[in-house]
Amino acid sequence: MDDLEPYDSLVQPKRLARVESCADSLTRLCEFLYNTIASLLCIIFIFGFLMWLNGAQVEVYVNDASLINFALTTTTNDTFLISYDMSLNFTMANPNAFADVYFDVIEASAFVHGVYPLAKVALSPFYLRRKTTTNVRTVLQGSQMMSFGNRLEGFLYRFGAEESCGVYNILVGLDLSTRIKYDKIRLNVPYNPPYIFCDLRVPLISMKRKLSESYYAFEPTKCDMGDGLYN
Repeated sequence: MDDLEPYDSLVQPKRLARVESCADSLTRLCEFLYNTIASLLCIIFIFGFLMWLNGAQVEVYVNDASLINFALTTTTNDTFLISYDMSLNFTMANPNAFADVYFDVIEASAFVHGVYPLAKVALSPFYLRRKTTTNVRTVLQGSQMMSFGNRLEGFLYRFGAEESCGVYNILVGLDLSTRIKYDKIRLNVPYNPPYIFCDLRVPLISMKRKLSESYYAFEPTKCDMGDGLYN
């Protein structure tokens, strides 16, 4: 009887083994849940990022543009007043096969010779379904005081050449803020696409009778992405 081990010494190792087994199972379960959640988050992030990029692909064309008025008036030796009235007809296309685009903010700006700002106008927000296009019309009109400094001589020479032929070089830029919708999933993450600019040669309507139809006709222009401003 003296050689028998106590009862507690026999039970204790079994209890420890059982506790260690439970701890190992809990650890494996936690690792599984962690890996599963991490994988799902990665998939959601990659999916969202791809859809975000996909929704950024917006194509813009200027179908028609014309000037009712475009005049330069001297106010002082180095300050001038430019009066303008320009109408524009855009086509905005969503080439994406899977994503719809919400245009939340659309601002159109005009620059003489791509440098000197004339006007900025906000357009109405709209929704563009996948593989569809829409026409957007806007008018930029008003007057703007300008001072050209040491660029005055070059500006006047170029403006005079345009005035004599009745066709003016005007850059129109579009500043957009969009969101996208993939099937029934709307990604409410704002995205600002690169600045869209349209380098245009816009005819003055009053010169139509003085010019040949082929020279006067506005040439539809596909817009590009970038800053669009040049010196």
